[in-house]
Amino acid sequence: LLKRFSAFALKAIRYKLKAHYAHRRHHPISGYPSSLCGATPGKCSHYPCVMRIDVITLFPKMFEGPLTESILKRAQEEKLLEINFYDLRQFGQGQYKQIDDRPYGGGAGMVMMCEPIVSAIEALTGQGKWDKGKGPHRIYFSPRGTRLKQTKVEQIAKKHDWLILLCGHYEGIDQRIIDGGWIDEEMSIGDYVLTGGELPAMVLIDAVARHIPGVLGKEVYKPMQPDGGK
Repeated sequence: LLKRFSAFALKAIRYKLKAHYAHRRHHPISGYPSSLCGATPGKCSHYPCVMRIDVITLFPKMFEGPLTESILKRAQEEKLLEINFYDLRQFGQGQYKQIDDRPYGGGAGMVMMCEPIVSAIEALTGQGKWDKGKGPHRIYFSPRGTRLKQTKVEQIAKKHDWLILLCGHYEGIDQRIIDGGWIDEEMSIGDYVLTGGELPAMVLIDAVARHIPGVLGKEVYKPMQPDGGK
């Protein structure tokens, strides 16, 4: 019985040591994630210890591969990064789950409807708790958005530990979604037009994830400024 107890105790000690060094890898400065270093979750003095990214899209399967392999796969397995995908059609209107309609007030083409998108965003924001006045940073990918550059990537990685990414299609989204305050920032990855916001979302996730301590393994991240810091 004593031998069994000793073996169990030794196993428990090894587990705690393994967890300890795992925490040090993903929070190399203080040595612990925010939940253990005394900081309020999301309030660590360095980068967020665990980043949550929620993606609202019509095509969740497009993300299979780029975000489920290599470094990003390992980051999710080690609980450094949490990525969730939500099919917008689940929030569609009526029997046929409609998500597109003609622009409110008239105009050419079709846009993504206001109701499904607002319902999706509000359903997600109701899942978490945050300090008053601070919630997830909600980004919509649009050709007219601010150009994504390295300085912006570093700013997002440092200031936010929860992102909601909205992938647009058709001629865009109902303008009332932006005017109503459900989007915090419009973003573009370049001066060209894509078929949807899925590829820009993948680019942002990959760029931001490498700033999370531990994602690049033992390598200590050193900021680069390929755009001259602009």
